[in-house]
Amino acid sequence: MTPPRASRRTALGALVLLPLLTACSGRVDDAVDRLRAPETTPPAPPNPDAAAVAAVARAIEDVRAAISPYAGSQPVVADLVALHEAHLRALAATPSPGTAAPLDKDQVPGQVRARETALARRITTRAVAAHDPELARLLASMAAAIGQRTAELAG
Repeated sequence: MTPPRASRRTALGALVLLPLLTACSGRVDDAVDRLRAPETTPPAPPNPDAAAVAAVARAIEDVRAAISPYAGSQPVVADLVALHEAHLRALAATPSPGTAAPLDKDQVPGQVRARETALARRITTRAVAAHDPELARLLASMAAAIGQRTAELAG
């Protein structure tokens, strides 16, 4: 017995459906490939506040280096040095010695106040320009803390 022959309709249907099925199977593979996790993780976008954090940390280090030798002259100066160290830790800044600009020994309180006031202004400016709201709050808090301690300076 011979197997039945395929009709013309079956042959034409197969000719039409075969390329269509092949095309669909390729699209399914593409969809599956898109759903798979990427082989590598894309790099994180750059932090727009990184330069601001680095600039604030450098400014704090410089003021800390300038006033540290006078920490024994007044308790508030020692408090400011400790405050700056806490601020650097909060910024997760890599410690560096800072550039110490010498103070005139006869005018330490006034010069410390001037440098601290300038530092607080610089930090406030960076807080206003910060993209990250948490960083803005941190910097504003730092500026306020410096302002409070600076108000305690005599002279």
